[in-house]
Amino acid sequence: MLEAMRVRAFAALLALAGAAHAEPALEAHALLRDPDPTAEEPAEPLLARVQQALDLLELASRDGRPPAGEPRSDAAYALTIVHRVARGTGDTALEVANAARAERLLGAGDERALRMRGEAERAAGHDVAAARAFAARVERLPRERRRGARLDLVEALERVAVRDRRALPAARAAADALVAEQPSDAEARAHGALTRALAGEPCAAGDAGLPLLALLSRAMGGAFALENDTGLADAELVPTLAQLAEARRAIARLLGAGPEAAHPLRVRAVPPGTLALLAPPWACGLHRDGAVLLAIGRGVSPERVRSAIYHELAHAASDERAGGRCPRWLGEGLAMQLDGWPAAERAGSPPLLDWGELENPARWTGEAEVARTVYVESRAIAARLVERHGWPGMVALLERLRYGRNLETAWREALGEPFPASPRDYGVTAAAGDGAGAGDAAGGAGFASASAALRAACPTGPRSWSAILVSSGSALR
Repeated sequence: MLEAMRVRAFAALLALAGAAHAEPALEAHALLRDPDPTAEEPAEPLLARVQQALDLLELASRDGRPPAGEPRSDAAYALTIVHRVARGTGDTALEVANAARAERLLGAGDERALRMRGEAERAAGHDVAAARAFAARVERLPRERRRGARLDLVEALERVAVRDRRALPAARAAADALVAEQPSDAEARAHGALTRALAGEPCAAGDAGLPLLALLSRAMGGAFALENDTGLADAELVPTLAQLAEARRAIARLLGAGPEAAHPLRVRAVPPGTLALLAPPWACGLHRDGAVLLAIGRGVSPERVRSAIYHELAHAASDERAGGRCPRWLGEGLAMQLDGWPAAERAGSPPLLDWGELENPARWTGEAEVARTVYVESRAIAARLVERHGWPGMVALLERLRYGRNLETAWREALGEPFPASPRDYGVTAAAGDGAGAGDAAGGAGFASASAALRAACPTGPRSWSAILVSSGSALR
């Protein structure tokens, strides 16, 4: 009885607003009434019913103005249901479309619409757009309700900052504002410590036990499971391990493969002496059994660690692309194209080997001078392949290997040419490997085609990261 009276009153109010608007809004309201509040409705019919109600509410606001009163409440209720279903099912396209509808029905400045927009952009991987929405939402909330919005803003900015350090000042400012409002909140302090560590600044003594590597992994999209066995404080490793995000993004754009949150790559930082027990003495990293070891500590320069990050992630991506069937020389040559370590240190004119010698395991694990021969030649072969066929040719070759083709067949199908009888027949000379790899694009001259490819894979972001914030900037205060 009470519900019937409420519906009649609602219809009367709508009639005052205009008969053309009353019927669709009333139909929408009826659709949103739960026929059986005690039963759990399956997601698919629930979503269909709620989407129909939202269509009617949009019809009722044909004049372009967001609805008011009870239709607005109905819209907020229905949009929230769709948002939750989309997030629960991982339907990012639906989440983005629902956020756009929220802006039409609630208004682009409504804090609920801003939350949906920010979460949808975050799900789509558009972290700058997510940060803009979260920053605007912070401004529209009273101080006592800002904690969640500020956390969303800080995390969005951290995801940008691990890929581009120009966003770090904005992330620091947002984290400092969060800590200022929530000084005793452990999560707020952890984000403050992470942004300081990303900037290479020391953390406070009381922050030593905070889960910085877990937060860093989250900032990198959950694509890495980070472990620290070096004996160093986690904060000391944050700037180094943050380079994994840049390397992952660049290599994924070239090879179309790399770790994801659903299958994170285990990355373990170890002392140099530990790695020396498992890898040749000249190695700074190792990719084995789906995990990466990085030597970090005394005697290992930051440049060598950066090179190892690119090198080992390139191995992970090429193994994924080739289904574990990538020949040793091809995997090493490809990784050296991307690791950025100056090839002058690998230079020389060793005698060219034939394919059988390149596949000989003893040559890869023997004395440094013997190993240098196979590494230099493998790099030269990969350089020649990329020069002739580009990175799409490399990807096509790896894909054919993945599906069980032998090397000769895969080469012919992917590259449209017969497999060469020897590296010399492929136009390879030792000098062909004498450039820096693609990973060196940010820090020096190098192998031209690979460097250009990496620069294309890592386009620069906005010149001023303050542009992601609302004009007044009060979200950072």
